[in-house]
Amino acid sequence: MACPRQTRRASVHRVRTARAFILYIAVVFLGAALIAPWIHSAGQAIAEAFPASANTFNQPFHRYVNRSLLVLAIIGIWPLSKFLNVQGRAHLGFPSRASWHRELATGFLAGFVSLAAAAGMAMAAGARILHPDLTLERFLSAAASAIATAAIVALVEELLFRGVIFGQLLRATSCLTALIFSSAVYAIVHFFQRPPSPSEITPWTGIWTLGQMLGLFTPRFPQPVRGRVGSCRAVSSHGGGVCLDRTPCRVDLLAEAMDRRHRGRPPSLCLGMGLIASGGWMDHVAAASRLCRLGAAPGISIMIVLPPVVRSFREAVLGWVYPEVCFLCGIGDANREHGYVCQDCQAGIRRILPPFCNRCGLPFAGESSVGFECSNCDGIELAFHHARSALHASGVGLDLVHHYKYHGALWFDPLLKRLMSESESLDAFRSGFHAIVPVPLHPTKQAEREYNQAERLGRLLASVLDLPLVTEWIGRRTPTSTQTRLTRRQRSANVRRAFELRAAIPGSVRKVILVDDVLTTGATTDACARVLKQGGVEEVWVWTLARGV
Repeated sequence: MACPRQTRRASVHRVRTARAFILYIAVVFLGAALIAPWIHSAGQAIAEAFPASANTFNQPFHRYVNRSLLVLAIIGIWPLSKFLNVQGRAHLGFPSRASWHRELATGFLAGFVSLAAAAGMAMAAGARILHPDLTLERFLSAAASAIATAAIVALVEELLFRGVIFGQLLRATSCLTALIFSSAVYAIVHFFQRPPSPSEITPWTGIWTLGQMLGLFTPRFPQPVRGRVGSCRAVSSHGGGVCLDRTPCRVDLLAEAMDRRHRGRPPSLCLGMGLIASGGWMDHVAAASRLCRLGAAPGISIMIVLPPVVRSFREAVLGWVYPEVCFLCGIGDANREHGYVCQDCQAGIRRILPPFCNRCGLPFAGESSVGFECSNCDGIELAFHHARSALHASGVGLDLVHHYKYHGALWFDPLLKRLMSESESLDAFRSGFHAIVPVPLHPTKQAEREYNQAERLGRLLASVLDLPLVTEWIGRRTPTSTQTRLTRRQRSANVRRAFELRAAIPGSVRKVILVDDVLTTGATTDACARVLKQGGVEEVWVWTLARGV
């Protein structure tokens, strides 16, 4: 039986440890929010001084916040260990291991093989496809990125959360408490959603961004494929992003429905589900059991090999427990062929029908048997000849565009392709054209969004019209702020000189289709059309998924 002095000493040590970790977390988060704007400014200056490094430093701001969090977390380990009187590895229960390099190599190879096998089986079963523009250069780049990511995750994050932090907690509390705390920190950090891009960077933007990331906290799960093996999100996140197509899983839809029902309450109501479902939790269980039983550092091989096995098993179970439901309402039945939108929600989509403006395609509420131009186009010189759209940007149609553009709802592809192919407005585009050109995104915006929605829509339209999709001719020279609340004159000024010709257009190309997601004032498409005409194109017709009214 422990004496009162020992009990009191243990209690004081636990309180001291708790205070140290609370201070550590506060300093890491607040410090990262404060230094991120300065690091971002330095990165932009380096990118301007050395254009070859632009791809490295022209990253969305939230990534600078994430990197600042990681750097401060690593730097803070030393003062935290000193404050808690940690003298070395032995104090954390980590004796020297002569075979660490063998475990590292074995774990890395085993993890790579298991993930590659999962990706191969998913593609063989038809659950996922390779990127349509995959080349050897892109594959090697993805492989290099995967190797770098695996090294960082295995050597930094695993050792940080499962090593030093977990070991220090074990000195002051029980194995279960240490497991829950470290798992919670690990899961919360990895469940941050991507915040909206700030319009400008100020010294306080980091605090705003961190608040957005915390406010958008929601469980994010790998995507199960019912009746099939593998998970594309698990493969893409750990395998360099070779598989790029994504579909929603039943748990994603359930979490979205929960968030709708609990609107106005903290999204962290889903925290319990997030902790249980995260691969990090399962990894901790295996690592902690080995650490507590053997008194040694967990083998890296177990950490790397276990996640895909656990994910595959969990996804197979969840695929049968949770039914396929509509992404928009969370109630009606839907499947992949429907784009995960039920029939009731599809019935609420307003399609654009004649009559409409002969120039910009603005629908007219009434009847007309002759062509006409609306007041917006009358007397205005536009670089494009005609513009047409499939849907009204209102109601369900606006929800489709918003989720597709900002929330990565790429599973809408089958539905959007059908809506475009069935549109009466598309009849004038079915012959006489030579190529389809999507409105380009700035590399920073595309890195943040991870895809160009206009390019994906262009690819769908290209499959309908049997035309080539060309992305090399024009590019975006400078990033532009969002145009949602700008007037027509402000939009024109915002995109003026934003685009440039990147490659020579063949002389045989005379008539092209310019594709974007939404047409409101036509400022963006007009600016792109001018660049295409400067490159030798005679006629530019515009096609958009939706038309703002």
